[in-house]
Amino acid sequence: MHKYLALLFFVAVFIFTGCVSERDESATRERLLTATPIGSEATNVLKFVVDDLRPKEGVVCYYKYAEALEAQRHVRLDVVLANPGPPAVPMPADWPPQKNWPPHEIHVWMKTYLNGNRLFASWTFDRNDKLLSIDVIRDIGP
Repeated sequence: MHKYLALLFFVAVFIFTGCVSERDESATRERLLTATPIGSEATNVLKFVVDDLRPKEGVVCYYKYAEALEAQRHVRLDVVLANPGPPAVPMPADWPPQKNWPPHEIHVWMKTYLNGNRLFASWTFDRNDKLLSIDVIRDIGP
């Protein structure tokens, strides 16, 4: 009986301290890479996010990706548009040549843990709007 109580205690500690979410980062990234492999078209990634992930809120994407998908569907997407104007600051001198300036990305708020931590995913695209990388980041809440 004491073993089960101890196990229950450790599981509760892991959940409330956010330790479980650290493993979630790499597992989530692997699942997203399977669904949206490197080299995927940006509009296909956005379609996956909107149709398959279906987040309740927190989708931010480069405005041209949303416009392209909306044109195919003839319906407005429930996303926040990013980078609708010229860059506010000049491109850094050490910016990778294959990346867009400003960055063309899709950001998604994946989930919130019981302890307030949040999990985000970001897809970054190259100058040809092909997927370069996926980052999964845990934001530690207040």
